[in-house]
Amino acid sequence: MINEEFISEMMKIGMTEYEAKVYAVLFQMKFATVREVYNICAVPRNKVYEALRSLEEKGFAAVIGSSPLRYARTDISETFRNLKQDAFHKYSAAEKYLLSQERPDPVFESPHAYELQSDWAIQNHLKTILSQCKSELIINTADTEYLLHLIPKKTLKQLAKKVNLYVIVKDADASAEIPVPCSIFDEVRIPKSLRNERPSLLKTANCKLTLFSDRTTMLTIDVVNGELLGTVYFMNKKFFIGLLAETMISCLKTLP
Repeated sequence: MINEEFISEMMKIGMTEYEAKVYAVLFQMKFATVREVYNICAVPRNKVYEALRSLEEKGFAAVIGSSPLRYARTDISETFRNLKQDAFHKYSAAEKYLLSQERPDPVFESPHAYELQSDWAIQNHLKTILSQCKSELIINTADTEYLLHLIPKKTLKQLAKKVNLYVIVKDADASAEIPVPCSIFDEVRIPKSLRNERPSLLKTANCKLTLFSDRTTMLTIDVVNGELLGTVYFMNKKFFIGLLAETMISCLKTLP
């Protein structure tokens, strides 16, 4: 009878159940024909052939005769030494590839922020932020077409029913396609102390969108060297994001 613990341990290192059962026979018998393996482990004959070929490819078994076809288990220490070397090379290659995909010089580094370096990452983080937003969402954009690409009209309508939603656009014409009430910054309401800081209050020249969720999370999406770069900031609601959100709302004028 095949030891179930043996099967379990072999499956932990990536063997299938059939491979583990076939290998259990070779491990105990040292070598065996296909028929002998089949008779002992009760694995379907066609699966025995498949398992033996797979074990040979992985280095756990080797052919030692062809008439009849016999397989033997390989030396355990040598087998695992080779497997460890192969794994090391695979992980090293994967590490090298991932490092090559990173930006060498991050635009912003902080324990409270991290970068999103692909459109896929930006869209998926945005979905998470929107799903977790509970009370207030501020969206500031100069590119309404991009806004509707990220957040469809139907989603904007749903958000307007769920939270206090502020959509800030550059002018009245930009709000035409937005299905929810929009706002613009009222020059009169911007405090004199902040007027010199207005570009940073609104957006940088290359910013496509800035989003504030519940005064604890901020997402900015910029164009850097011709590529989209998202940055997510997490901060205490009593700190910078909360103050900035409060200032922005106080300077808004709702469009008719």
